[in-house]
Amino acid sequence: FQALVENGSDAVQLLAADGTIVYATPAALHTGGRTADEVVGHSAFEWCHPDDAAGLAAEYERFRAEPGAVVSGEYRYRHKDGSWRWAAATCTNRLADPAVGAVVVTVRDVTERVRAEAALREREELLRSVIAHIPCGVFWKDRESVFLGCNDLFARDHGLPGSGAVVGRTAVG
Repeated sequence: FQALVENGSDAVQLLAADGTIVYATPAALHTGGRTADEVVGHSAFEWCHPDDAAGLAAEYERFRAEPGAVVSGEYRYRHKDGSWRWAAATCTNRLADPAVGAVVVTVRDVTERVRAEAALREREELLRSVIAHIPCGVFWKDRESVFLGCNDLFARDHGLPGSGAVVGRTAVG
């Protein structure tokens, strides 16, 4: 079991009841760019983004009072190189389990996914803006010729109350 944990790609940390890191796998150390000496004995919230830290600490207080509880979420943390990264974490309260006696935290760096999602949202907003302001009626359909949407000018030209009125239809008229 230790070999699996030590060589796994997911970062795993064990936290004491007060949130102090008591153990971190090599993947956990790599994720933050720190050594075991720089991590063990420090608060798990030490490198959290200031906008996330208070909420995470409050959630941890509620969570640690529930043996066996599992919570998941995403937060920002500072890498040793100074950059802010995104992490997806799952915490399992095993404090009452004599074999574990800690909160088990599994963390995965999801920075690239979060950046890709943000870039996609920006492109979608740009496309929505272009379609809304283009000086002619525009619509789009799926492969079965069902309307997926249109701009307000198309809706107005076809006597529809708004762009949403076309969605799900196969014809207007």
